[in-house]
Amino acid sequence: MNIIYNNISLKILTVSDYLRRAVFDDSGYDYLYDEIGIRCQCWLNPGATFPGMTPTNAERALAKALQVQRATFVISMNDVFSPGQVQNAILTSPIPGMDTDCRNGPLCKVHGILTDHGNASLVADIEFATWTNTVIDDSQLASQSAQTYQSIVLSNRWRYTVDYNKETYAEVRRIDGIAYFRMDILNTLLRDVREPGGAGVNTGVADYTREFLVPPPIDGFKRRAPMWELSPGGDVLRYIIEDEQKPKSFPLGNSHRIADIKVVEKRKQSEKTVGYDEESYGSRGSKREKWW
Repeated sequence: MNIIYNNISLKILTVSDYLRRAVFDDSGYDYLYDEIGIRCQCWLNPGATFPGMTPTNAERALAKALQVQRATFVISMNDVFSPGQVQNAILTSPIPGMDTDCRNGPLCKVHGILTDHGNASLVADIEFATWTNTVIDDSQLASQSAQTYQSIVLSNRWRYTVDYNKETYAEVRRIDGIAYFRMDILNTLLRDVREPGGAGVNTGVADYTREFLVPPPIDGFKRRAPMWELSPGGDVLRYIIEDEQKPKSFPLGNSHRIADIKVVEKRKQSEKTVGYDEESYGSRGSKREKWW
């Protein structure tokens, strides 16, 4: 069994750790992707991979090649590998045609490289990690129609709370949400936008998906400036939206504003009513009216 990473073929000697698990969002309801991790000890013939190099220089070249992140990662049952001719592959990441996997991987970490000068070989202790989604298969992603916003957003859930402004007694509705993005499709759309004549549409940034991530404001409410927080990897977007109920307007002049609103109790009635203190401005000066 071989591992091919960044066109470097490594023969697996032993596997010290292997992990494959499904990853869900914070709510535990929406499936995001499968996390796959493997740590193994691999053997390499430096003469075949880096012809003309000494074992010491081949060790440096191997370390440099494995330090490249987001390269093609393949686990194959074949012992012989030729670039571009991978057969019997049991895992390929990213999906062909994509720049990254679902979470900006694959990632590679070298824990150590041992040079055997006697046998002219290299033994490396390497750890690989990748994230793949099994909901949309390779044939579906080959279609441009599958690379849409619907497939970019893996999960979008929010918490909805209702409170009141203590000063104006207006209703305030707050939405705390978190969205997860599928980075292989998103990065591919970004690439198509950047390249001249690319096939992608000019809306590939996760930031542009805000228009359909949050509910529209309700009639009679004013939306405050939202808060957006995008993770360093660009795959998680947190947002806070607040909508506040608009106060009732009293048309007393050409232009006016409500200076103060408070709740008072009528002397002869048990129910409570809302009064207003309003300043009105017009072309002939201003006036102030109160009703409590």
